[in-house]
Amino acid sequence: MLTLYDPLAAFFASPKVESSQRRRRLTSADWDRLGQILGVLRSAFEVTTAAEGDDDALIDLVSMLGSLRLALDSPTVTVPCHTAPPLAVGDRAIEAYCDPNPTGLKFEVDNYLFPAEELYVDDEPGKESLCAEAAAVVMVLREQLDARFFNVEDPTKNVLKNHEVLRSCILSAGGVSLLCKLSELVNQPDPYGAAVASVRELCNSLAPSSNPSASTTLVAAPRSSWRRARSSLIDLLINGSNSAAVQQQSPSATACAELEAFLQLAEINQKQQPQHVWRGYKEKFPVLYLVACSSLGAVASSAASERDFLTAGAVMRKNRTRLLPQHLEMHCFIHDNVDLLPTPIEAVPAMTNEQANKVRAAMPMAGRQQDLEGDINTSADEE
Repeated sequence: MLTLYDPLAAFFASPKVESSQRRRRLTSADWDRLGQILGVLRSAFEVTTAAEGDDDALIDLVSMLGSLRLALDSPTVTVPCHTAPPLAVGDRAIEAYCDPNPTGLKFEVDNYLFPAEELYVDDEPGKESLCAEAAAVVMVLREQLDARFFNVEDPTKNVLKNHEVLRSCILSAGGVSLLCKLSELVNQPDPYGAAVASVRELCNSLAPSSNPSASTTLVAAPRSSWRRARSSLIDLLINGSNSAAVQQQSPSATACAELEAFLQLAEINQKQQPQHVWRGYKEKFPVLYLVACSSLGAVASSAASERDFLTAGAVMRKNRTRLLPQHLEMHCFIHDNVDLLPTPIEAVPAMTNEQANKVRAAMPMAGRQQDLEGDINTSADEE
């Protein structure tokens, strides 16, 4: 809507506009409120859009919640200036403008780059603040975010008391620091101790290995083949040492020991993708790696399937209902992977309706004739 300011201004300035249409014109105050509400909702929209991905780990979503909480707590909000013309239009033009102009407030809306300004959420003497509607939206978002994700009274609605969240954070690089910063932001106790205890509890739940070699046994030093042929007894003092008796640890104890070693690593405080971290630590912490795999992973979302159905619905229009399933799948596959083509899609020539009709007319009629005959036979049977 904001990007239509110039066309709408020209439209309402036309003498051909009737009085009934002119009554629906947006005033300058309406445009101000629209821009301010856009600025308030942008952070929530970014988090919602990012959460619809199917490859983000749980710690990534927790980090986005913290970023949203921090943005809503800011005393100012960046909003676009609607009265000014756009600085650039399109991805490439926006990138070309922002590189040589790194300073100055800017606001992007639907591939339109506008100059921006900062407005205070609360009334400040001598400073511009948000309109009443935009300020009310900020207050509602703050209350709803705390009530749904940082609720002190209801642990089921508090991510800092959710065991799955705590385990995912403590087993991810940068997770310990994230929990500390997030707890300070919402004025709640640091859940580090509860997170470590939750991972230890999961480690203790590991079942003993069914492999006999992993059970608690006494292993002696190797004996000569002649001695093995003459006796089945195991000499614990062979070679003058009794260190041959080794008791192997259970998987639970091994996982707990690996957890302590993992928490001592300095690089786990640096933010990295969890799958990349554990790909490198798989050999060093083999048992804890299994625990991490059960705690980490992408959060289930229906957004991907909804996007697939939306694409299929755009392809399967009323005049294309005879598309075979494999052809529909091919169209959807090309649509979702068009960015991988070596040639930009804009450079591919598109047929006009006249050209498409000529191509259809030149197609073999055998298949069409069979379909028509089938339709006629079906109609005759129904009669």
